[in-house]
Amino acid sequence: MAKIHFVDHTGETRIIDVENGATVMEAAIRNAVPGIEAECGGACACATCHVYVDEAWRGKVGAPSPMEEDMLDFGFDVRPNSRLSCQIKVTDELDGLVVSTPERQARRRLYYAPSTPRRSQRWKFAMISVVSGVGLRVLSSISTVTDCAEATHRPSENTT
Repeated sequence: MAKIHFVDHTGETRIIDVENGATVMEAAIRNAVPGIEAECGGACACATCHVYVDEAWRGKVGAPSPMEEDMLDFGFDVRPNSRLSCQIKVTDELDGLVVSTPERQARRRLYYAPSTPRRSQRWKFAMISVVSGVGLRVLSSISTVTDCAEATHRPSENTT
């Protein structure tokens, strides 16, 4: 078991005991830590569990994977010490870990898109991320990232 220190953007700290094997995001959600939204539930398919790892802990936590780095592109105020808390597994070595939450998390707009247009009635969940009003990316239900330079989002169509 490890103690994780969550510091919100105002400086308030919460110290939480976390079981080994859980993720930092899971601990935050179970303990209602403000600033961690975790819309994808820990699938590394959004950036709403974005945290800043204290500089003293960056080496022990390790670097983000390439997929995590792609998802961090959607984060708000991403820094060199940014990580997705769903990708940080708690171990005894992380006892005392300090993470901070950004002022806000990335915004999300949800829509449904057919997996095979006109040939199938199956629908696939997808997510549009709008970051600072610049560009769109479509995230499929299997957490792959596809750049969509031509994509446009029409709020009156296919939104929920």
